[in-house]
Amino acid sequence: MDQRVKPAPHEIRRARADNPKMRERDLAAQLGISEAELVAAHCGDGVVRVEPRVNDLLTGLEAVGEVMALTRNESAVHEKIGVYDKVVTGNHNAMVLGENIDLRIFPKVWAHGFAVEKRDGADIRRSLQFFDTAGEAVHKVHLRPAPNLYAYQNWWPGWNRRTRSRRWRFQRARPTRPRLRTTRRASTICATAGAS
Repeated sequence: MDQRVKPAPHEIRRARADNPKMRERDLAAQLGISEAELVAAHCGDGVVRVEPRVNDLLTGLEAVGEVMALTRNESAVHEKIGVYDKVVTGNHNAMVLGENIDLRIFPKVWAHGFAVEKRDGADIRRSLQFFDTAGEAVHKVHLRPAPNLYAYQNWWPGWNRRTRSRRWRFQRARPTRPRLRTTRRASTICATAGAS
């Protein structure tokens, strides 16, 4: 992010409409904003703010069924498809020790959350997206085509922050870290983002 004037929410939504195939992370960088600011600009239009209650998220996701867990940073992308099971919660760290999804999570890093619904032709893609204080993504959960939609729709609305504001204050981003060598394990690299 740079020091230029940040675009207003309606300008961010227009940029998204003009670039429908561009990844959110790349579009946010192009606009000089955080990815969370890009998502927040769509609140009330398929996006709802949710509390980043990590322990509730982890224990409730098993009922949703198979999902895609996504954690990324500048050096690595860690995607796993499976069920959030064998969850161990805690205030300082939490773990998912399932057969396909194996995560180490640091709840204090999670500052902002959003439930996102995007129309893709006749389909609706749903995700839960969590960000740190600077608006950088720390973890995302994408529902697969055949989730337990009833469990999902009745589980997360209790976390709704009851705000549709499209503006949100994020802390200044931390200085960019040097690129990590690609020989490191993806789980170690992603740990810097709040999950591994």
